[in-house]
Amino acid sequence: GEGHAAPVIHKGRVYILDYLEEEQADALRCFSLRDGHELWRRWYKIKIKRNHGRSRTIPAVTDDYVVTIGPKCQVMCVRSEDGKLLWGIDLVREYGTEVPQWYTGQCPLIDGKTVVLAPGGSDVLLMGVDADSGKVLWKTPNPGKWKMSHSSVMPMTLAGRKMYVYSSLGGLVGVAADGNEVGKVLWQYKAWSPSVIAPSPVVMNDGLIFLAAGYGAGSMTVRVLFKNGHFEVNEINRFRPNKGLALEQQTAIFSNGMLYGVMPKDAGARRMLFVGCIPYNVSEFRIEGPRDLRFGLGPFIKADGRFYILDDRGTLTIMSVAGEKCYVRGRGKVLDGHDAWGPIAVADGYMLMRDSTTMVCLNMRGEK
Repeated sequence: GEGHAAPVIHKGRVYILDYLEEEQADALRCFSLRDGHELWRRWYKIKIKRNHGRSRTIPAVTDDYVVTIGPKCQVMCVRSEDGKLLWGIDLVREYGTEVPQWYTGQCPLIDGKTVVLAPGGSDVLLMGVDADSGKVLWKTPNPGKWKMSHSSVMPMTLAGRKMYVYSSLGGLVGVAADGNEVGKVLWQYKAWSPSVIAPSPVVMNDGLIFLAAGYGAGSMTVRVLFKNGHFEVNEINRFRPNKGLALEQQTAIFSNGMLYGVMPKDAGARRMLFVGCIPYNVSEFRIEGPRDLRFGLGPFIKADGRFYILDDRGTLTIMSVAGEKCYVRGRGKVLDGHDAWGPIAVADGYMLMRDSTTMVCLNMRGEK
């Protein structure tokens, strides 16, 4: 179906939340990774008009559960083995969530047996739901009326405290994920509040968090510290997209002490280039890919020490980084469509990617 929802792989199975236009339904589809055979599907009726495609999000999967968030904020939890429905929540109807501008982009998080969601509703900013029963375990109040972004909730541990970090439309927040205070706001930072946020927070070492957004917002790096019995947030730096690392749609990769990403279209001479920066100063570009390779809004992933970057129209480029040099190791057309934006999935030597209408599986086990 038309859209950008990407697959996730778990134990030889592929799960993707598709949109079936003829049936007018969100459909969680389960395929065999080995041969692409569809094993089962679980769907519900929902009329969705084209809005830069129809689907967006990636399911969360464990041995027992698959959780999805549909384009219009319907949450569904099923058994991962056979798709049996366990429970569902309509975030708009039940919590006052406002469907984001280009439908839901948030991907759910399963932490143990708790499903963590960020409704950004009238009274609830984040919430935890029991994966077995659908019972709400905790709620984070939302006095500032912060709204749901396209970003996803990320886990973080600092000063012995486990927490969830969320970049909402209103500010950045850290919510307790353990102990008697689960769901309590540990810290918040209102200075980061772009009107559109798609990349998720990148949690690094020592409380360092990298944030990015498109449409001219650029990026910000903050550091969360625990001092005198409480958490505080300090801005390290902030850059416009023509000055420092920025991303419009995908989330940066933190690897070996460096941040990597593809620059947005408003980044000046570095527009749509693959780059690498140091976290404390993302205006210091240590790595730059060849200037003749511009990638657009497509995804990228690091696997087996190499970067795999997909451009908007389905050309895959394989790069390696050695020191401050960037080398192209391979390049080829793998999809024939457009808007190849869904994140890449890799497991067991196979690589899954998609454009607006087609998903492909590549065998990466070749000897070369």
